[in-house]
Amino acid sequence: MQMLLKLLRWACRRQLLAQVPVIDPIPSDAGRNLIVPTVDEVARIIEALPESNRLVVRFIAETGSRSGEVFNLDWDNIDLENRIAHYRRRADWTPKTRHSERPVAFSETTRAELLKIKDREGLVFPSPKDPEKTRDNIRKSLKTAVKAANIVRNGKPLSVTLHTLRKCYATWGAMEVKMPHRQLQDQLGHAPGSKMTLKHYVGRSRDLLHQCVMPIPVGSPNGEVATKVATR
Repeated sequence: MQMLLKLLRWACRRQLLAQVPVIDPIPSDAGRNLIVPTVDEVARIIEALPESNRLVVRFIAETGSRSGEVFNLDWDNIDLENRIAHYRRRADWTPKTRHSERPVAFSETTRAELLKIKDREGLVFPSPKDPEKTRDNIRKSLKTAVKAANIVRNGKPLSVTLHTLRKCYATWGAMEVKMPHRQLQDQLGHAPGSKMTLKHYVGRSRDLLHQCVMPIPVGSPNGEVATKVATR
């Protein structure tokens, strides 16, 4: 693509073209082929995690936040009364983009768990080894939990990372909650109108397969349409 654009610009400079034409990228199957766990499966994964990792994973799955945002979240930006977390730039940390500075809500269950650790200061989810440092990626812990919870696809453990949980949130929000696209972009910290949300973040959930069935009424032996239709 870059080589083609260079060639077109060269042609414009040589006045072989009036202007560089608009080129739409080749459609990608990235989002369509993305397989994410269901809500129930994520709940099982969380239960299989070590206690030190459960709350942070629950928080990411519930809010669709980036792991870096959650790892750098401090108590000054948590409103427990209203169940709101604010991602704001600090002297030692800056959100990924200006659209990443946003509020996100969390559940009453998470609020209750946060109240249990409210006596801490600084980071909400610091490293278990050193409360003064940010947490590392917990990929190995997640992989072990997925196996323990028996979350499989095609006979193999499903690959789940913290970024997968962010894509889970986008998929659930778009397909199950029917969240407006503009609101979903706000929640994820994407720029308004960005194609990234649907292209790379909304995948397929196994729970939705049967919901996609369109039941057809069953004909009765005498040619009349039965009053009962096939159930989903």
